[in-house]
Amino acid sequence: MPNPDRHRIAAALAALALVAVPTGAKTHPAVSQVDRATAQLFAPDASPARIQAGLQSLLAAITETASGLSLPGEFTDKLAQARRGQAADAKIPSLLQECYRLVHRGTPYHLPDSIHDMPGAMDYMRSRIAAGRELLLKGQAEEGLRALLDAAVLMVTPFHAGEPPAR
Repeated sequence: MPNPDRHRIAAALAALALVAVPTGAKTHPAVSQVDRATAQLFAPDASPARIQAGLQSLLAAITETASGLSLPGEFTDKLAQARRGQAADAKIPSLLQECYRLVHRGTPYHLPDSIHDMPGAMDYMRSRIAAGRELLLKGQAEEGLRALLDAAVLMVTPFHAGEPPAR
């Protein structure tokens, strides 16, 4: 039997989304992919397949955003390779870390010191995706791309139960 409260909550969220973007406001084409990634990655019942779909949506948003920027061809190539892989593919972290380095003027990816466990990593990833979305809506595509890429790199960085993330 369907849960009526869940439907009311979904309707309220949909209404909120409609008023959150004023009529006539320009939205970045990648925002819908960011919204899809957020829904998939942070669903209470996130399965491995849903997480993989969330990663693909996030990478699609990054690809869409990158298409409007002047980035090195190497970035596009490595991002395309990462999109063809699966979340558990051992090559994905190095490909996305190289993309990160390319858009951060040679600075390598470094996990924030504030991340000590998986819940902290999830909170940070959620905040970076939200920040990326807001930056895209403000027309700050390059900064939005950096925030989304930060979340994607964090997402594929290996974690081990009971141990802090590798740095």
